[in-house]
Amino acid sequence: MKNVGLVLLTGLLAGWVAPAEAFRCGNRIVSEGDDISRVHHICGEPHAIQHWTEVRLRPVYGYHYRRISHVPVEIQVEEWTYNRGSRRFMRRLRFENGRLVEIRQLSYGH
Repeated sequence: MKNVGLVLLTGLLAGWVAPAEAFRCGNRIVSEGDDISRVHHICGEPHAIQHWTEVRLRPVYGYHYRRISHVPVEIQVEEWTYNRGSRRFMRRLRFENGRLVEIRQLSYGH
């Protein structure tokens, strides 16, 4: 009977765990796809911000969905680093054109 209770408890707790591509800020969670302003509102000011522009080639399709060429497209990239102290891992959030596209766990903060 104890094992059944343990299995149920484990299942309930697993439902509360944030997905790998999410970041907890206080009691709220941001995740990939969120808007940059929402992340700033929930998590506050990051420890560091880097920004730059990347040029990527986007395929152009013609008749019958055949790729006929590529067009250069500028992507605005920002990376925000959150340092939550020496007992917690830092997080780096990557935004492309104002959308959160990647959350990386870094080493312990300072």
